[in-house]
Amino acid sequence: MEDVTPHDADLLLASHAPAETERIGRRLAAGLSPGLIVLLRGEIGAGKTVLTRGIARGLGVAGRVASPTYTFVAEYPEAVPPLFHMDLYRLLDAGESVAELGFDDYLERGGVVVVEWPAAAAARLPLDRLEVRLEHAGELERSLSFRAFGDAAKAALLDLRGLPEPTA
Repeated sequence: MEDVTPHDADLLLASHAPAETERIGRRLAAGLSPGLIVLLRGEIGAGKTVLTRGIARGLGVAGRVASPTYTFVAEYPEAVPPLFHMDLYRLLDAGESVAELGFDDYLERGGVVVVEWPAAAAARLPLDRLEVRLEHAGELERSLSFRAFGDAAKAALLDLRGLPEPTA
């Protein structure tokens, strides 16, 4: 599984604050279809959970949205479609595999699956997916690189066109 870089991105966006990253997530949510998987990459603190919180808000989640670092999966059945938020960062340390977590089952449940730290699931990823790389571009600023694989992922990006791109 290749990492998304600005060079091969289908879309580049800039965020100047966490609230703006969350707004990007809300807007992205409008284009997410049931069964789509969104892979989030970036260093700790890059804004993966902030973007996910925006996606959750855009899908109708009103309650707390936090990274499921120690539980691996947070389910939001009230979202439309349902949202399954996975954080695989500690998966290897816990001695579990994505199969034991029921990764494939989540992909088949008809919801949107957002995965932080997706490397542990590389062998199980569907062809149709959206990959997002978040990078620090300053204290609060972030650069977001999106790469769409498949028709559903490409359609998800349509609502994001026209948002601010990073300045060189």
